Amino acid sequence: LIVADATGVGKVRIVAGLMVYARFNGKMPVCFTEKPSLFSDIYRDLIDIGADPNIPQEFFDGYEEVETLVEKVTAEGEDDTTADGDDDEQDLSMGIQDIQLVARYKRNKSYNTDTQLKTLFKPFIINGRSDKTNVKNKNGDIIYKALSPAQQKSIFTSCEVPADYSCVISTYSQIASKRAINKREFLRNVVGKNSILLMDESHNASGTSQTGEFLTDIVLTSYATGFFS
Repeated sequence: LIVADATGVGKVRIVAGLMVYARFNGKMPVCFTEKPSLFSDIYRDLIDIGADPNIPQEFFDGYEEVETLVEKVTAEGEDDTTADGDDDEQDLSMGIQDIQLVARYKRNKSYNTDTQLKTLFKPFIINGRSDKTNVKNKNGDIIYKALSPAQQKSIFTSCEVPADYSCVISTYSQIASKRAINKREFLRNVVGKNSILLMDESHNASGTSQTGEFLTDIVLTSYATGFFS
């Protein structure tokens, strides 16, 4: 399947629909996209079509101002050393104070109860855990997070998606290096076991690159593949 419509036509909604189609037909949807923020876009569509109950693990609780110290920037050709070659401690201690708005969250204390009788469309996220990779709903609440590094490593090593997960999602950056051996082998095994491969912003996988070569290989083993760009 190739979908090459213009921005705003609804390519992500089609991706979400195919993820649900895959699960209804006993297949594992494996979805790649360009940026981790797009995980949330995909899930907002999954929520809109009724595939996920939209139960937050953590509620968005506004922003707080956080002071950060930005590294001192010197003019081109200058450095932070004195004439005798020693570090200039005064310069190194100086920096530009910057204030950033950081999101606050509060834990949903009733999450386990709220989800007890619900069917979740739970993603196994290949990317590491961070605020950027958190899956958020339209209110900014966190509904899913990546696992801890130790938990991820265990799953990568097993080359199996745990039974309570409904899909696998990743950015292309996670397979861009040959050093990502565990992730590559995990994905190669999962895609080769009756999966539907969905490539959002698929132009990122084009050309001769580590990413393109790897995805060309696993496309040949998938049950079906969708390209969206």
